[in-house]
Amino acid sequence: MTSPRCAHYQLAHVAIRSVAFQDPYEFMSLMAGDKGLEVLSSLLEQVSEHCAGEEVLELRELAIHRTRVLGSPCLIVEMPPAELPPEAHFVGVWLTANDGPETGQVRYFTLEAADEQESDRTVLGEWSSAGDHLNHGAGPEPSLEAFIEAITALVARYH
Repeated sequence: MTSPRCAHYQLAHVAIRSVAFQDPYEFMSLMAGDKGLEVLSSLLEQVSEHCAGEEVLELRELAIHRTRVLGSPCLIVEMPPAELPPEAHFVGVWLTANDGPETGQVRYFTLEAADEQESDRTVLGEWSSAGDHLNHGAGPEPSLEAFIEAITALVARYH
């Protein structure tokens, strides 16, 4: 079995996630504003150092999409096309304030490649703040709209 690309995996599953869970409100504020690309650029530098000698990602290969899911802010990072499991097509960070900032919650979703032979097969994943990776089963086609719909359907079940 071939391994996923280091930079692709590290950015989607480690770097963005660690910053998002460390200070959710600051992360969402920066990413929703003019500083979003600066944040991603800084994370890409760190990932490049970690994955020294391997293929790197370029900032121009990424896109930031801002939306709302069930009335709460949701930030989507569009990655270069995933090639191997568990590389991610998209990362979604959903922030809900519930009853106020003290009870706010971040949920961190990934739309991952499920099969290197079938590029449209995906898995809807989620990372917990404790670092547990959850598999929510077969995901939608790897498109922005389908990913947002999948996040909405998932969080609506428990909201």
